[in-house]
Amino acid sequence: MIATVSKRLTDKTNVKSKRDTLKVAASIGRIFERYKIEKFFSWSVGNKGEVTWKLKKDIVAKEEILDGCYIIRTDVDSNTLDKDTVVESYRNLQRVEFAFKNIKTVALELRPMYHKTDDRLKAHIFLTMLAYYIQWHAMEKLSPLFKKDGSHDKQRWTFKHVIERLKSIRNNVCLVKGVIIKSEINQPDKEQQEILDLLGVKLPEPVI
Repeated sequence: MIATVSKRLTDKTNVKSKRDTLKVAASIGRIFERYKIEKFFSWSVGNKGEVTWKLKKDIVAKEEILDGCYIIRTDVDSNTLDKDTVVESYRNLQRVEFAFKNIKTVALELRPMYHKTDDRLKAHIFLTMLAYYIQWHAMEKLSPLFKKDGSHDKQRWTFKHVIERLKSIRNNVCLVKGVIIKSEINQPDKEQQEILDLLGVKLPEPVI
């Protein structure tokens, strides 16, 4: 970005015709408003609209030392959390954000809720958290399936796709006056069986 801004400022410097000072200053202001790096430059506009500028190389060099780094601060005493634990806890925030994303929008869809009592709201949230708890453990058990999968546009397996693949396993029950006469479970294919084995799920025996 520094190179881009430098070029644009150079273009303005190379204009020799007389210009309105305020308009030139405003145009430079818009450049820095877009790129957010004005602290690296000193600049001025003369009475005839001539532009002079300079790159603050000392500030650039100072920023380069910490480029790509960030500081994590906490008010927890160092005797309670050492620096490695603080960093690990911060990185775990990504998992928390992923959990809330799943709960609210992706797989479990906590919202919208139309309950009219506090107890029903609490029950709804509890069941959603319980569902995520089950989903998390299922994802952990299915990790071998995901690890051998592709990536990005070549990625096939997601938790949603796993559920879709298992939906075709049906238990057909024949009832006569409420009594089970016969039940039949269609056999899983090779892929479905692999999923069931990873989850540690064994299909019940049919009633004949």
